[in-house]
Amino acid sequence: MRYERRGDAAWLTFDRPENANALNPETLDEGIELLERASDERVAVFAAGGDHFCAGGDLEAIAAIEGIEEARGFADRLVEFLRAVETSPVPVVAAVNGDAFGAGFELVTACDLAVAAEGARFGVPETRMGLQPPLTVERVTDVVGRKRVAELALTCEPIEASKAADWGVVNRAVPPEELEGVVADTASSIAKTEPEAARLTKERINGDRGDYEEIKRRMAERLAAPETRRRFRSAAEGHDG
Repeated sequence: MRYERRGDAAWLTFDRPENANALNPETLDEGIELLERASDERVAVFAAGGDHFCAGGDLEAIAAIEGIEEARGFADRLVEFLRAVETSPVPVVAAVNGDAFGAGFELVTACDLAVAAEGARFGVPETRMGLQPPLTVERVTDVVGRKRVAELALTCEPIEASKAADWGVVNRAVPPEELEGVVADTASSIAKTEPEAARLTKERINGDRGDYEEIKRRMAERLAAPETRRRFRSAAEGHDG
């Protein structure tokens, strides 16, 4: 990931375009580290290089998991990364330039605000692979309602940025060429707030929504399940199902 300061904002940019910016353990650790660094700024922005925002968990990294301990290690990293976004003392904005699937959608959900380029898609394919989305289901339900979350999580069919904006999953959908400018303006507006007031407001908005150790345990069990591992290995090799 790249770290760049732009005015009062820290831009954290995924830089694995050849892998659709999928999240492997190293990327998750780096994301947590850079978020900590960004806590000295007024705003943090997640952006991405290439045509995708984040395709989710890295298929090859997940397919290589052996046993419950390795599965728990990956689950710990992912949930801690998402929680680091939610609990960061500064507001976090997602600049969604392209598709956000799985853990990528989880990241958009964890961010305080999100602006998406028209044409970006959002999807929750985890259940098709044998996993329960660790955080998205609860958080998106708060925003869009139970029926729409069921549509996302049980059909695994993506929605376009315009529908994501209509549902409230993202704040705005804008033409791709306007994305960075709109996000920069949003960050500039946020930076005008008093830092402690912004921190306390974010804390009240997000609250504490679950037993995260139990979430990690359930995710690890699904990651280690033989059928889940088969599905990820097949996907990593470019096969269907």
